[in-house]
Amino acid sequence: MRTLMPCLGLLLLLSGCSVSVATGAAVSVGEVDEAEPLNNEPSQGTAAAWLVDARWWPASDRVFEKNDGWMIDVMLDLQHEPPAGEEVLQLEWLLDTVYEPVQSHAQSQSGAPPVVRPVAPDGVYRLKRRQRVDFTRTVRVTAQRFQIPVELERKRGFQAGEYLLTVKHLGSGVAFGESQRVLLFGAATPMQDDG
Repeated sequence: MRTLMPCLGLLLLLSGCSVSVATGAAVSVGEVDEAEPLNNEPSQGTAAAWLVDARWWPASDRVFEKNDGWMIDVMLDLQHEPPAGEEVLQLEWLLDTVYEPVQSHAQSQSGAPPVVRPVAPDGVYRLKRRQRVDFTRTVRVTAQRFQIPVELERKRGFQAGEYLLTVKHLGSGVAFGESQRVLLFGAATPMQDDG
């Protein structure tokens, strides 16, 4: 057995597999150790220099529903020239507050729009949406700033409420700056009239 271990290690090294022995936990090929923190510096071989110090923000943090969905423009600010080709971003939406319409009998009789009250969601509600971006065709606002339109639909699980949105590069998991709060207002609510 003692002579087999070095041979097994050499075989794994030659095959390109990696084994984590520091934590003592078994890690199969392709699995990511969730305890390992992500940072904004790309891992060698998995992300390019264009991702370093990149950040994002919503063009508007208040978006109103139209045709059973929302259209939000994600502004991507890069510190380095992006690749000439297609990349995939992952937008991770964490629902923080639901805008729940409440209509009394008097309001329904008068035809007044329902009152909207913010309530906490029943549980942890996360939505992930992948967005393909071709930097040669995407709207370039300035030298390194891009405007990326993202469509959200109710039939895909989105609803009126407040979300914390994180934008990441799918291939490497590198986050574009911090999470931002985005408010999705429902159609024909008092919030829309006030906005």
